[in-house]
Amino acid sequence: MVLKEIIKALNILERLLEKRNEIPKNEFLQGALLWYLYVAVQGSIDLALKIISELNLGVPETYAEAIEILNAQNLISDKLKERLLNMVKFRHLLAHAYPAIQLERILDEIDHDINDIKMYLRELSLNIKRFNKKLEDF
Repeated sequence: MVLKEIIKALNILERLLEKRNEIPKNEFLQGALLWYLYVAVQGSIDLALKIISELNLGVPETYAEAIEILNAQNLISDKLKERLLNMVKFRHLLAHAYPAIQLERILDEIDHDINDIKMYLRELSLNIKRFNKKLEDF
């Protein structure tokens, strides 16, 4: 279920970005962009927590620690770990500091964020097989 929500959010974000030039002038599009970005990032965190729980890999105390556990278990690469840790920090900003969000910065970096989440799903899909599980199970 979490996986489907992430994929849905990524698809909507990609469709929204087809209107990239309209977003700075349109509060409705801005809200949609921020919401689906939050859903994709939070969903990625929730997926990490679910995988850790299902595979009995420990009990992370923070979202960042969940990413660290996935990396320690070789479920995600070192490079991706760093990108996801930055995303965890950004999630906090999306959730708690809306006025501080800089739309231009988000529009500059969102393509990388979308690609990072897609890479995250690919790496998990490849590496989770060691545990006799499929990503779709999550």
